[in-house]
Amino acid sequence: MGRHSVDFLQLCIKRQKREDTAQMERTTTPQHPQQPQRAIVHRGWLQQKMFKNGTLLRKKKVFYENELFVVLSVHNVRNGCIPRLEWFAEQSAIFERRPLKCQDLTDCQQRFRR
Repeated sequence: MGRHSVDFLQLCIKRQKREDTAQMERTTTPQHPQQPQRAIVHRGWLQQKMFKNGTLLRKKKVFYENELFVVLSVHNVRNGCIPRLEWFAEQSAIFERRPLKCQDLTDCQQRFRR
């Protein structure tokens, strides 16, 4: 296979993943009483870029970590709304609601409102 056919194949796989995720979002998932409702504001793949240099390296080297699926969501709880950033290993793991990492953004919200 040539380079163009490999690129086209990867593009088709990404498009299929997007369509599968959109289909899963359209289907309703049962709400558990313990889990608050959430609204997904933005979502996408994110890859961290790391720079490394040292005494033995002549110039900076750039390394990329594995990409993770990041979701910016707003959780509705009794006290109000809580914005959160959640990191998932796979795009389909959003619906299981078990993120690898979760960052609460309420402090950031207070700073920007001033």
